[in-house]
Amino acid sequence: GNATLRPDGTIKIEKDVTLDDPIRVETDVTIDLGGHTINGANGQNGSDGKPSFVVVGDHTLTIIGGGTISGGDGGDNPGGTGGDGAPGVDLGSDGNISVDDGAITGGDGGSGAGGNGGNGGDGASSTGSGTVDVGTDGSAAGGNGGISTGGNGTGGAGGNGTQTSAGGSTTVNGETNGGNGGSGSGTGGGGNGGNGTVIDGGTAGGNGSATGGDGGGVPEDGTGNPG
Repeated sequence: GNATLRPDGTIKIEKDVTLDDPIRVETDVTIDLGGHTINGANGQNGSDGKPSFVVVGDHTLTIIGGGTISGGDGGDNPGGTGGDGAPGVDLGSDGNISVDDGAITGGDGGSGAGGNGGNGGDGASSTGSGTVDVGTDGSAAGGNGGISTGGNGTGGAGGNGTQTSAGGSTTVNGETNGGNGGSGSGTGGGGNGGNGTVIDGGTAGGNGSATGGDGGGVPEDGTGNPG
C-alpha cells in the first residue's frame, strides 16, 4: 500500500504518491513522509490545481520524515489564462500545521497563451485563526507564477511560503521562501514574487529566515514592466 499505520498512530508513507483529490484531515494526525513526496492533482486546460491536504476544523497536521508535500500545478491554457497552483496544505479557517521535518510547497501557476499566467500556490495557507509552525528542519515555499505567452498577458504572481490571517500565528525556525513571478508578454507586466511569510493581522515568532521570490520579467521585444 501507499501508507501504514504505526501503533503510536503515526501514518508512515511508503512511496511517492500523486493524489486525485485532497486528503481531508479531520483529527490531529502525524504523517511520517519517510523521504517521499505527496503531490496534489494538477489542473488541466486552465483549471486550478488541488492541494494535497485540507485541514478541517481546529486540528493539527504534523509533518516528519524529511519528504515533501506539494500542491498541484495549475493547468496550462492554450487559449486563455493559466490555472492557479494550489497550496500544499489548505488550513481553511482554523486548521493548524507543524512542519517539524520536511517541506511543503505550493503548486506552480499554469501558462496562459494569449492570456495571463496563473498564480503560484502558497506552501500553507489559512484564511482565519489557523497556526503555522515551521521547525528548524522544516521549510515552506510558494509555487512559481505561470508565464504568459503571446498577446499582452501578465505573468502570474509567485505564491507565499506561508500565509495566515487575523487571529492566526506563524512561527518560523526553519525557512520560508516565496515563489518567483512569471514573465509577461507584449505590454503585460511580469508577476510579482511571493513573500516568504505573510502575516495578515496575526502574530509571528521564531528565529528562521523568510525570503521573497523574484519578480517576473518581460521579453526583449515587450514593453511591460518587470514584476
